[in-house]
Amino acid sequence: VPTRTGVRYLKRIAKSGATIKVLTNSYAATDVALVHSGYAHRRKGLLRAGIELYEYAADAEDRRPSERNRRERLLGSDIRGTSPFSRNKLHAKVFAVDRARVFIGSFNFDPRSMRLNTELGIVINAPEIATEISETFKEFIPARAWRLRLTRAQQLRWSRPGHGVRKREPGVPFSHRIFLWIAQRLPIEWML
Repeated sequence: VPTRTGVRYLKRIAKSGATIKVLTNSYAATDVALVHSGYAHRRKGLLRAGIELYEYAADAEDRRPSERNRRERLLGSDIRGTSPFSRNKLHAKVFAVDRARVFIGSFNFDPRSMRLNTELGIVINAPEIATEISETFKEFIPARAWRLRLTRAQQLRWSRPGHGVRKREPGVPFSHRIFLWIAQRLPIEWML
């Protein structure tokens, strides 16, 4: 949930020439729909700022283990929920900066993490790890996540190799779209 301030900050970074790619949960891969609505509210602003958005697909790892290569097994690409009842989701916050530094932690970069939760994270100077994260993102994420884009008419589109382009958010039934539409208009972003 980047908030308006977060979108402006990321926009400044992107305008300076930095490439920013974000992988987050799709609605179908999240366990907190209300939080997803807070992020979804900011998608267009992030895309207009030049930020690449990817939303992890709930069915991304529906392949046999034998189909996975050594790098996938080494990096533990099976992203699973924390209990048998959880949907596949992302929880760790990891990012690489300039192929030199890495942040790893639980801090969500949202108002709730800044004001309410006890969160942590570390920044390490590790060019090898930062490069590996960047290369792995480039190699594996496009097939496992929906890439978001804006049309000329400023409409969102989701695409993924082998799945074509979608005009509606994948994995969101009609009744949930109504909930998300309402939730995005509530003044609760500060609590998310």
